Amino acid sequence: MLAVAIPLGLAIAMNALVRPALAERLGGERMRSTTTAKSSDGRWVFDAATRAEHPALTAFLEFSDGALAMSLLGVAVIAAVAVLAADRLGASARTP
Repeated sequence: MLAVAIPLGLAIAMNALVRPALAERLGGERMRSTTTAKSSDGRWVFDAATRAEHPALTAFLEFSDGALAMSLLGVAVIAAVAVLAADRLGASARTP
């Protein structure tokens, strides 16, 4: 359960606090796109000079909120599979 909750909690914290603060310091503009009738996805866009000066940071911030959450969910799935595999391998090694 924690393997899913922790990465998704990190995604929520990054999307709500960290990314907006970084983007505003760099002068980014928030772009929203409607994904369904009740939700939208957002990302930050920057001018060419800012992208050239901060390529890694602007690439991270231009990644959409939903894509970041799904990426961290993928990390959670990989972690859960790794824990399950390690548990199964350990159990089979202990079985005589």
